[in-house]
Amino acid sequence: MMRLALGFVAVLFPLLASACAADKECQDWTKLAVENPAVGCEGACTQAKRFDKYDYHAGLIAAQKSRTGLEKFFRYTARSTIMGAGSDELACHMYALLLQWGDAQFANTLTKSGAKATTRVVGLLDYTAVTDFKRRFPRTYGLVSQHEE
Repeated sequence: MMRLALGFVAVLFPLLASACAADKECQDWTKLAVENPAVGCEGACTQAKRFDKYDYHAGLIAAQKSRTGLEKFFRYTARSTIMGAGSDELACHMYALLLQWGDAQFANTLTKSGAKATTRVVGLLDYTAVTDFKRRFPRTYGLVSQHEE
C-alpha cells in the first residue's frame, strides 16, 4: 500500500509542480505589469496605447479589482490589435486573472462580454498552454465550443 501511495505521489508531483510553476510565472508577470508597466507590460501597454487608444495598464488594474473592470477588459480584448510579445503578455495576464477570479466567476463574466471576446480570451488561455485546462477550469474551457467563430 505504501508503494502505491509513493508511486502515486511520484507521478503526480511533477504535474502539480509544473502547474504551480506556470501559475506562479503568470501571476508574477502580471504583478510586475501592475507595479512596473515599463517592464511587465512593455509590449501590451505600448501597443494598446498606440494602436487601440486604450490604457491597458488601467484596464488590467480594473480587471483585478471588480467584475465590471474584468468585463470591460474582456471587451477590449475582443477589439485588441495586440500582437507578438504583447500577445504573450496579454495571454499571461488573462491566465493570472482566471487564477485570481476562479473558474466560475471568470466564465460568468466572460459570457457577458460577447462571443468575440469569449473566443479571443479562451484562445489566449489556450495559447498559454494552461496545464490541464479542461479539468482545472471546466466552465471557462467549456465556452470554447459555445462561441467558435
